[in-house]
Amino acid sequence: MSDRSKREPYFALGLLALAGGLILILSSPQWASASVLDAALPRVNSGFSSRAIVPIAPATGLLALAAAVACLLAGRWWRTAIGLVLVGFSLAATLSIANFLSAPGKALAGPLSDLVGLTQVEVAEVTVSIWPRLVFVLCAVVALCGLWIVVRAQTWQRGGRRYERADESTPASKKLDSAGLWDAIDRGTDPTFPGF
Repeated sequence: MSDRSKREPYFALGLLALAGGLILILSSPQWASASVLDAALPRVNSGFSSRAIVPIAPATGLLALAAAVACLLAGRWWRTAIGLVLVGFSLAATLSIANFLSAPGKALAGPLSDLVGLTQVEVAEVTVSIWPRLVFVLCAVVALCGLWIVVRAQTWQRGGRRYERADESTPASKKLDSAGLWDAIDRGTDPTFPGF
């Protein structure tokens, strides 16, 4: 196995963790602000973060961080499953953010009506910050990392192999002294298991 292929999983999972962390950070600031126009109310202007507008965005960041750690520990088939979940979840987040960016006034009507206590409100003066656009790109990066994991996970070396039982185990009839028992433990085998 070449050095490049040994580094590939760490690069992919590092990129995934970086994108997930940035999504979590960029989901906290104010994404949009809007005003309510209603004759019975004074002018209400409020700002909203992604948690009120697109709650799947910070969840995608958290999922990306968890998936990066899980892929380090999981086997090849589990990595493929994790990659598929990442692709699906991040594509759903990307579509939700695109839906918000295409009609921000419509998306803010629900949080604003909850804020003022009315069932329907007229939304005015909508301003959208740069953060949703950056999170949109980062969710697309998470989707690409998930696709990368799906395609390449079978070629990555599995972590935690030291503690798995090898096929060429020591025969059960062999009696070991105390030094042999410690040597078996150092190899990662269980000397108390029959046929270790």
